[in-house]
Amino acid sequence: MFVGSPSGSATTTRKAQLRAAGGNVTDIVHLPLPLVRVFVRWGRRIGSSRVNLSVSDVHGPAAPLWLAGARMLEAVPVAPLVPLVPISVAALSYGGSLAVAVNADAAVADLDLVAAGMQRSFSRYRELAALGEHLPMP
Repeated sequence: MFVGSPSGSATTTRKAQLRAAGGNVTDIVHLPLPLVRVFVRWGRRIGSSRVNLSVSDVHGPAAPLWLAGARMLEAVPVAPLVPLVPISVAALSYGGSLAVAVNADAAVADLDLVAAGMQRSFSRYRELAALGEHLPMP
């Protein structure tokens, strides 16, 4: 736990309050609504200029899905791009497999380096899994 961070129970309580309120940020931030709106606008403007990668990891169903008597063989995630974020990566598990999709803006010059790095990492993970070893923790 980090110094100055809320305890686990405080975080759980705050998250429960947020869910119970339908996701309104003002329920956990005790500031006047006009001030909250100013901070949110500022965060969107400043934050979006500092983000260059979006990552999404979705746990799909472990059991196969069926539609009209046909089994869905694979699921591939869609990694949509958002304004000012040039690379988006999505991972989706389905039926014991993992699919990863990368979507990039045309201006991204070194996408082949990203793909090569991802390929090396997944190859190493497969090697470790075949040996029955756990992934190294950073």
